[in-house]
Amino acid sequence: MTHIPIQLPFKGFTEQSQFSAVPPGMTPSCVNMMPSDVWNGRVRISTRNGTQHFSEGAVQFMGTYRIYEGTTLVEKIIFVRAGVVYYANPRASLPATPVAFGDGTTQTTPFLNTTGLVEGVQFNEHYYFVDGDHYVLVHLATPASATAVTVWGEASPKHGPFHTDPGTITSGCRATLICRWGSRLVLAGYKNTPNIWYACSPDDTWPVAGSSGGSLVDGWSGSNPIGAITGTTANEYGTLGDPIVAIFPFAQSGLMFACTNSFSFLTADPVLSFDSEVQMVSLTRSIGIAGRRAFCQSQEKGAFILANDGLYYLNANDFNFNRANRVSAGRLDSFFLRLDFGTPAIGGTGPLAGGTLRSLIGPDGTGSGAKIKILTTAGSVTEEPDAETIDIAASVSSLVGGLATGEVFPCLCYDPDREGVWVFLSVSGVEQSSLHLYYDLKTDSFWPQRFADPLMYGPSSACYIGTSRTDTGRLFLGSAESIAIIDKAYPIGVDGYSDGIESDPDLQRAQFIRSSLTMGPIIAPLPYRLQINEVRVDLANDQYELPDSWTDASERPIISVSTGDTAQSALGLQSDSLFVTNLNPLVIDCEDATPPASPVVYNGGNAAATHTERIDGRFATRPFGQFTQADPFTAGTARIYNGPGEWLIRWDTSPSPDDRWTIERVISTGPTAYEIEYQQVTADEGSPDGVMENMIQDPVAPDIADSARVAGASFPNSEVTEIGQLYPGRNEAFKCRIRAEAAYLTIASDGRPWSIERISVAAGQVGKSRGGVP
Repeated sequence: MTHIPIQLPFKGFTEQSQFSAVPPGMTPSCVNMMPSDVWNGRVRISTRNGTQHFSEGAVQFMGTYRIYEGTTLVEKIIFVRAGVVYYANPRASLPATPVAFGDGTTQTTPFLNTTGLVEGVQFNEHYYFVDGDHYVLVHLATPASATAVTVWGEASPKHGPFHTDPGTITSGCRATLICRWGSRLVLAGYKNTPNIWYACSPDDTWPVAGSSGGSLVDGWSGSNPIGAITGTTANEYGTLGDPIVAIFPFAQSGLMFACTNSFSFLTADPVLSFDSEVQMVSLTRSIGIAGRRAFCQSQEKGAFILANDGLYYLNANDFNFNRANRVSAGRLDSFFLRLDFGTPAIGGTGPLAGGTLRSLIGPDGTGSGAKIKILTTAGSVTEEPDAETIDIAASVSSLVGGLATGEVFPCLCYDPDREGVWVFLSVSGVEQSSLHLYYDLKTDSFWPQRFADPLMYGPSSACYIGTSRTDTGRLFLGSAESIAIIDKAYPIGVDGYSDGIESDPDLQRAQFIRSSLTMGPIIAPLPYRLQINEVRVDLANDQYELPDSWTDASERPIISVSTGDTAQSALGLQSDSLFVTNLNPLVIDCEDATPPASPVVYNGGNAAATHTERIDGRFATRPFGQFTQADPFTAGTARIYNGPGEWLIRWDTSPSPDDRWTIERVISTGPTAYEIEYQQVTADEGSPDGVMENMIQDPVAPDIADSARVAGASFPNSEVTEIGQLYPGRNEAFKCRIRAEAAYLTIASDGRPWSIERISVAAGQVGKSRGGVP
């Protein structure tokens, strides 16, 4: 039988097409994959490099600066943590030791707010910071001096950026946005006047030491002919109508104002240019930026911008901005329309969504709803869980569900070495539900990403140190927990690598990069079926070799075939179904049990004795499995999903502190009363998807919460056949006899990097389908 080559999806992920006709070169499901292999950068689909710990602690701002140390130009990381400004060598051994600017006593009392976002920019040998309440100046050339960090200007009499403040000072009323524009610093983001901006005089941005008096020309006074450009004084140039969300230099000499519902572009400095050369161009009146860090500048002086409806690319020569600039159009429209970024700042409660991930759960399919079959070495198929199995410790993880509660904070970073854009979409409060995107310019493709490191689920800031003659490129990620790096040269199969993880298999498994790539569908023309008899796969020959100190707990990639009566059922997506899984399943190991010193009660319901270590076994039927919407004509919080036994998912108005989705059961009628087992961590009117916490059970391990994950993707009509493990290089043919109307091929792994070279199947038509609905 002729082998059919399967086209590899170099065009990336899509969720717009019909299930039976995925566009050529695209995939309806993938995660943690990229179109550049982890060993030598060739354009072939590969797993993502893992992250490594750089430094622990919350990050309010992170960037880079360059400065001469003697005659050597160096580049360093600068960041703000708890209001204190630090710097670090980006090539330092891990974990790095950041150093606070100053002589050890300079920042004992932080100059900046200890919480909330901070923005900063380098200007010559100084770094300037704003946070809505403070203006701070860092002297980069003397990082260890007592005056390395100072207040930028004076509040009384007003000098420096204090000239831009309103007459009445309230909390958070000062500038929150800053950028460098040619020889000027530009401020914006004022709470009370969000549509106003200011630009300083060139190279004269703070008072001379020891000077005083209001007549001093300090670059912000407005009395200087080349002083502040603003929308409120005599030398105003362009008062914008919308609140300004982000500002950045653009094109040859322009300044971009990204607002809540518009973009405007100042083509040149109105003071230092001829009037005929200066225009305030309105690029669009219908598109707004998603957040203050939802942009990045790229090659050829262009910019990538994340708007409310997708990712846009703006060329430096473009003087209009419309839907034609949206590079995510036709692929991720529904994905972005289900996000709610808020206006004008980041906010909202809409769910992330888009596609499904075929992620293998275990040998018996527990937690997926799918019917799992294991192909034995003899070539037969069995459904018995004690048959020859291929274990892969993956959890239910779909791009449709399990993502959706909390505010979504976007952050973009351009990666010059990989020639792509990282789009980080961090969900506040439930960062583990965050789903991110990587956009590859070479192949014009999107690739969903998830991080498995508990300290780096959701980056809120990022910067890149490029490849040099002696060092590889490093992507730096900052979150509310830590700083991490992705080093281009290290194909690590775990996220959050740090000393000690190499000898701890359990910690490795918890932080494995779970990679999955789906190809297909292979579909027979109506009304026929097809039979797959053989699958052949060539992987990259590169071996995943670990140091001798490593206890390698990773699993080789598994290839599986998912089938169904239709392409949609083969992929396993149902819009009216939810699936609930337990994130912390109880395992009781009674091996070598000895009587405890004090009694531990296993609570069977109304046990009189109490103990902090008890197991609640109140119900024979646990609320895990498939839930189906009871009434398809209801929407919003009126939806009710019926599940196993008496369990249901509904919007409940009784939980504390506010209304939210719950998993509960009826305990009384007339009037109806409910008992809540699980409720949302963060209330979300739009969707029950995401992580829920148990409100009754007292677990054996109090430090590990008993939680449930509600996902919008279920697999009840899908049948998955695992047909073998893959090895580097050419694999032997996998013999099988799988009959179905439609099938997808999926390669998935836990903690093991791999790249795919090619794949083919031997398939043929075997007769008409006998299924269908009358």
